[in-house]
Amino acid sequence: MKYKFSVLYPVHENVKKESIIKSLYSIINNSLKPNEILIMVDGYISQEKKLFLKKISKKFKNIKVIYNQKLGLSKILNKGLSIAKNEIIVRADSDDYNFKNRFKNQINYFTKKKLDIMGSFLIENYDSKKFIRKTPKNPKILLSILINPINHMTVIFNKKSIMKINGYPDIEYKEDIALWIKSLIFGLKIENMEKNLVSTNVEQSRFSKRKNFASILSEFKLFFFIIKLKPSISIFCFFSMILRLTYLLLPTTIFKYFQLNIFRK
Repeated sequence: MKYKFSVLYPVHENVKKESIIKSLYSIINNSLKPNEILIMVDGYISQEKKLFLKKISKKFKNIKVIYNQKLGLSKILNKGLSIAKNEIIVRADSDDYNFKNRFKNQINYFTKKKLDIMGSFLIENYDSKKFIRKTPKNPKILLSILINPINHMTVIFNKKSIMKINGYPDIEYKEDIALWIKSLIFGLKIENMEKNLVSTNVEQSRFSKRKNFASILSEFKLFFFIIKLKPSISIFCFFSMILRLTYLLLPTTIFKYFQLNIFRK
């Protein structure tokens, strides 16, 4: 059976052109082809990248390049979501590699189970080693507040379901986990496929980025966002926030060890 689906693909200046090329062709060459690839450019990108995107959009008619002023991830994704022409939306990042059968495996499972949101396991490459970030098959609200239950770059969702709950919350660094928690609170059907379908390269800067002031501030925003939606779990949210903040404030070497050895396989 042939499915129609859109790939939502944000691009920003910090991603290398070589990464964009590798990532984009892993989408184009997938065994199940999307009939729409929305490349959402967030703010300024170099002329070299613009030329590449212009060429590839001429070569492949299912690619649309949409330029925007700097909006940030949540707003750029919500804009792409609103203009996507298909009900099945696949997320892909411009610095990740999608395995050959990713779309076929996910969409068959997604449609058969009539899900609203679905993710998968993720392979992370760091310092010549491979780590697998596994996620729970059936995410629950309380555990999801402690640990992000879905690998964002592996996700596929139903456009109507996400639009019904007003899309991604505008919480920098936490727009994805905020969406998953909100979706669980509203009763959306969520599962993770227990397969490695996407690969990503982890750079050293990622660890410090997750520990900066804006990331720490976002924990407070996430806390107030959740308790507004579900006041009955306020106490649990408070202690979860303390745990998450303590974790973020660990020395970088210890933080990195936990990231790579405790929360990955």
